[in-house]
Amino acid sequence: MELPTPLERGSVLPDAEVFLKREDVHELGAFKWRGALPVVRRYKEEGAIAVVTASTGNHGAATAWACRQLGLRAIVFAPVESSRAKLSKIEALGAELRLSGKDLDEAKEEARDEARELLLPFFEDGAELSQYDGYG
Repeated sequence: MELPTPLERGSVLPDAEVFLKREDVHELGAFKWRGALPVVRRYKEEGAIAVVTASTGNHGAATAWACRQLGLRAIVFAPVESSRAKLSKIEALGAELRLSGKDLDEAKEEARDEARELLLPFFEDGAELSQYDGYG
């Protein structure tokens, strides 16, 4: 899936031609979807019906978005003290949100346990090589 990202000419440096890649105009407001999509696509090809992850915001939203695009269920664990705005975005993208733990490490531990128990893939941000394929 290709989504156009507009380029804008920057005017910060007088002796250089600078372009800004406007990832902020995407529905997620961040580039993370580019990495989540190939990973979630691979999980689907391997037969997954859902994906489990842990996040404090953008990775969880990107995983939820990619799962929605591909018709999979997303289960996102987040620390109890996470930003309410980011959690609302994750839920609005269709993920099942589970508040767990005081920090991301504790949320990841719970998410890994759930993934193991349900025989689902656990998508850890930065741990999947195919995640970097999307960043081109």
